Amino acid sequence: MATQTLHELDEKYIGNTYHRFPFDVARAKGAWIQDSKGKKYLDLVTGIAVLPLGHSHPDIVKAVQTQSAKYMHLSNYFADENQIALARLLTENTFADKVLYANSGAEATEVAIKLARRWAIKNRGKKAHEIICMENSFHGRTMGALSVTGQARFHAGITPMMGGVKVVPYNNIAAVKAAISRKTAAVIAEPVQCEGGVNIPQIDYMTQLKNLCKKYDILLIADEIQTGLGRTGRFLACEHSLITPDIALLGKSLGGGLPLSAVLTTDAVAGAFGYGDHGTTMGGNPVSCAAGLACLTHILKKKLIRDVASLGDDFKEALFTLKKKHPAISGIRNLGLIIAFDFEHAEALVEECLANGLIINKVQQGTIRLLPPFNLGAGELKLAMGILDKALKKITPKEF
Repeated sequence: MATQTLHELDEKYIGNTYHRFPFDVARAKGAWIQDSKGKKYLDLVTGIAVLPLGHSHPDIVKAVQTQSAKYMHLSNYFADENQIALARLLTENTFADKVLYANSGAEATEVAIKLARRWAIKNRGKKAHEIICMENSFHGRTMGALSVTGQARFHAGITPMMGGVKVVPYNNIAAVKAAISRKTAAVIAEPVQCEGGVNIPQIDYMTQLKNLCKKYDILLIADEIQTGLGRTGRFLACEHSLITPDIALLGKSLGGGLPLSAVLTTDAVAGAFGYGDHGTTMGGNPVSCAAGLACLTHILKKKLIRDVASLGDDFKEALFTLKKKHPAISGIRNLGLIIAFDFEHAEALVEECLANGLIINKVQQGTIRLLPPFNLGAGELKLAMGILDKALKKITPKEF
């Protein structure tokens, strides 16, 4: 099918909420995507942090094929060995005692809001329902998740949002403290604001949040949907701050490329839900859990989380070298393999890189974000920097 025809059909039948890349994908393997004309693209977005092992990793493909041949869906009236094995692996490597599965990051946020409110009403009184969230945050596209997303542009045209939410500046402990009252149930925060512009707070920000929550007997919800499962060089990004949240949200890479998310929590908090208080038809699907189990097992077995920190440093060093030639780029920053820099003409840079076979991502108005796979090769990193160099030469204004 010709690219134009495919895009015409896409426009006709699919809801118009995305700007598509101007080519159709024939196949993808590792860090590479190939279009229908045979052109290859080095992918430094990885499905927006969904593919830590790159595209179509053989361990994940095999697990999906094996499970699909057994059964693809049962419903949560049945126990499933992949669900249990993945949950066990998650609890063995985190603070958590219990796992609640869902399908997407937004759904995980919704579950966390419900759970936090039920816990608070039982433990702090009937008025304890408020959630404190952060400016520039992003927690998903459903109404509850958007209500705790501190970006007004996502609320345009769909107000009123869910009540009982207070929004305070990110990386500002005093503002959080001032917002806490007897009505507070929980604080929700991202260890790194990824969609908000790759905002990395001071190293003890999450530590101070945890201490504040503990002091006032409220829950800390850490949104690790993009930061979790090794992308920052720790299993959970909260580990950089030497703390454990009361609830952690996982998604994106959890399913190894298939839809899967989870809420991790302690027995004490999970006990706020009883039988029938929460449910999901597809959450923890056996095939998704098989894929997630294969992905996470490979990451842990090959000790790739340790390599993430090193590869992230290599990216940062390469970008600083690039900055010497192109001073128009600024604000180079990373936490593991969440990498960003600022450039006024970010949209043009994305387009020029795409034309030269490199897929990168713009977040906010002038920020470029890179989310490479954990197993990216040194040669691929060098190639990416070469394409960036070429693109910057072409589009950087002459005054630089």
